This record gives sequence, structure tokens and C-alpha cells, in this order.
Amino acid sequence: MYQCIGIYGGTFDPIHYGHLRPVMDVYEKYRLDHIRFIPSAIPPHRQTPDTSTQLRVKLLSTAIDSISAFKLDLREVERGGQSYMFDTLQSLRQDFTEYSLVLILGLDAFLNLPQWHRWKELLNYCHIIVTQRPNHEIPTKQFSTKDWPEIISDYYHQFACHENSMLHKTLCGRIFLTEVTQLDISSSNIRERIKNKQSIDFLVPEKVKNLINKNNLYQSN
Repeated sequence: MYQCIGIYGGTFDPIHYGHLRPVMDVYEKYRLDHIRFIPSAIPPHRQTPDTSTQLRVKLLSTAIDSISAFKLDLREVERGGQSYMFDTLQSLRQDFTEYSLVLILGLDAFLNLPQWHRWKELLNYCHIIVTQRPNHEIPTKQFSTKDWPEIISDYYHQFACHENSMLHKTLCGRIFLTEVTQLDISSSNIRERIKNKQSIDFLVPEKVKNLINKNNLYQSN
């Protein structure tokens, strides 16, 4: 049996409860050893954040520093350049040779996986857990993936697994779908609320809100 490490990447601009609560659900449901939050340096599939990498990392660190199950991993920031998950997983596999690695993705990200660098090779290094987002229906044994793009539907059916225990029995190679607490929160909405001088209470941890205010982040010019 293998211990399992969760891998959760993103820009975290800013980190919010829509990131934190679903990942905690995954941590508990799949009995992970811990989850590594990996902030990207230059995201290849979206615009580079206006917020500095240093401040994004500080916001993330502030949000998770009191949660023992969550670890900050700066390998993408320290590597520099575009942050490709393929490179990150290769690096993690070198560091954690005897752990099952578990890449945690929202459904939207999973459906766009064919746009990722060397995406078909990711399962050579990890398992993938796909989490349900609000207003999406996660397919199970009873549901179909007919509304998914054909390329990702075929990929899912090739590697799908419905036995949670397989996560601990194999190092990589399976895809799991799971329901999580649904929080319809987005970083873009939080930035927009701040720009419009609206409250972000209960959307981000209090310490994150205070840090945003202290540094005058996301305010209109």
C-alpha cells in the first residue's frame, strides 16, 4: 500500500474558499498523506497575473499555514519560465519515489486537458482526481460522458477507476471522479468585487483579506 500525496496547482490570484474546501474534501475522502499547493510562475493557458508572484505566494502561504495537511511547494516558481504540469510531475516523482501522486483538477480543467503540454503522459507519473464544479454533473457508473469532447471522454473511459482503494495500491495511471462541497467562487469574481468596492467577507480567509487590503491589491487605478 502506498501513501498518497495530493498535487494542486494554480495561479491562486487570490486563493479563496472555492480552492480550499473542495481540496479538503479530497484530502479526507481519499485519505491523502498531505496536499502540496503549487503556485505557477507563468501559466501557459491563461494570461499572466498582474499580481506579482511574490504576493500570490504570500497570499497562498497565509491561507494554508495553519493547516497541517496543506504544504506550500515552490518548485514552479523557483524553476521559472512557463509552468508545465508535466515538468512538475517529473520533478515530484524524483522527490517522492515511493508515494502515489494525485493530481487534483476541477472538471473544467480536466475537459481542457488536451491543451496541456504532453497531457497524455501525465498518467505515467500520477493519478488524476477530477472534482465536481457547481452546475456540472459528474458522470459515474450510472451517468454518461456524451456531452464531453470525444477525445477527453475516450481518455476518461480508458483509465477510469471507481475503487478508491486503487489510489493506494498503484503509483499512477487511474482517473477518479468525485463530488465535493460546491462553492461557486472564482478568483476573477473576487478581483471584480474588490475593484467595485464590494465585500469579499466569507469568500477568502480573514488573513488573506487583510493582506489584500494591506497591499491594496486588485483595486481599480
